[in-house]
Amino acid sequence: MSLFTSSLNINIMGTEKKGIISKFQCQANCGIGYAYWILFDYKNIKDVESNNKVIYDEEWTRSEKGPSVSLGLVRTMDIGDTANIKNGALIRLNIQIKAGKNSVVGNEIFTYSSESSNIVRYNAKGSLFNPKVVYLGSSGIYGKLEGYKIQMSFPKTFDHTFVHTVNESTGEIQKFACNGRSDGGNLICSAYGDVGLSEIIAAGEVVDNVNQGTAGIVYLLTGVCHQIANRILAPSKMLVQDVGGYSISQALYGDYGHYYSPIKNYLLDETDYYGKQHNLAFKLIETKITESDYNLKSISYMIGYKLGYDFSEISTLVKIFLKARNNIKKNSESIQYKNMSDTEILQFVQRINTIAIELQNNCANILSDDNYLKLFDLPKNNVIEIETEETALSNWNIYNR
Repeated sequence: MSLFTSSLNINIMGTEKKGIISKFQCQANCGIGYAYWILFDYKNIKDVESNNKVIYDEEWTRSEKGPSVSLGLVRTMDIGDTANIKNGALIRLNIQIKAGKNSVVGNEIFTYSSESSNIVRYNAKGSLFNPKVVYLGSSGIYGKLEGYKIQMSFPKTFDHTFVHTVNESTGEIQKFACNGRSDGGNLICSAYGDVGLSEIIAAGEVVDNVNQGTAGIVYLLTGVCHQIANRILAPSKMLVQDVGGYSISQALYGDYGHYYSPIKNYLLDETDYYGKQHNLAFKLIETKITESDYNLKSISYMIGYKLGYDFSEISTLVKIFLKARNNIKKNSESIQYKNMSDTEILQFVQRINTIAIELQNNCANILSDDNYLKLFDLPKNNVIEIETEETALSNWNIYNR
């Protein structure tokens, strides 16, 4: 073990050290309208005592200016480009507003290693004279991503999904509740990817080692647990598609939910079904396509993937799916979801279920039994609801109340 890794868990001036990194990445998707420079402060190792206690320089040293970042851009600074920094140094982000001399320092302290692949991400916000930086998390952390399912009591044909990640270096397990349970059930998919990026996408508070984040999904308005899990699993290219009720939630919300924007600079260039859906989502948040065009193409890919891209009724099915998604959007935009009473929540759930049932019935009217089964993984006579009154209030979590 190297000298500087032995001190990772100490506190410095009340600030916990976060980990070993090699790069800072900053984005400015809102807030500061002027360009700013990425800099950092560092303290090199001064001495190591016989008991392995690491002694650092007393004062912070300011790095030279790195890349400039203006509104809407993302820039990365390689810490090793500063000649005087050494492996094991303490580092913290520091940005300087280009139009003035005011600067702002990140609260988080890290350890530098030229061998690390970890990138720490920040978002710069605020105004020209009151800037601030928001710590988004660290990515470039290799590990295993696992998707799980567990059958819900109501409705019985609907499975809850959640995610676990395992840090390959430390063995640390992070659990993501996805608006429900985070333990039990059955493993349905597993692959390797950037587990740090999964944590950034989840964007949630960790309580008892369980990440409570919902990856930007507002329950029942823009998606359910299936869409939350897919967002968190995005770095591994997996979907939790082999679960009860997925085809219905997919029809209503898509694979990643409405208004997909978990991480702006993450792009897959594969040409298979999964890559197409990722690319469409990326184009949507980059405003290269409209939301309506996104819905149209993503639904077409989904139906074509299951029934064949030359299926004769594909255009009719697309219209049915689009109608359902638009109806959900209209219902979502008409409510004040953070101040709803229990009665209002139950009424909203009933409206969403009505839309889901209407979608299934409309598709049943034009599809054969075999094609209906292929599309929804359900027989025609097994119409399911997205949510029930028995579980609606408990599932309408803190992010919606």
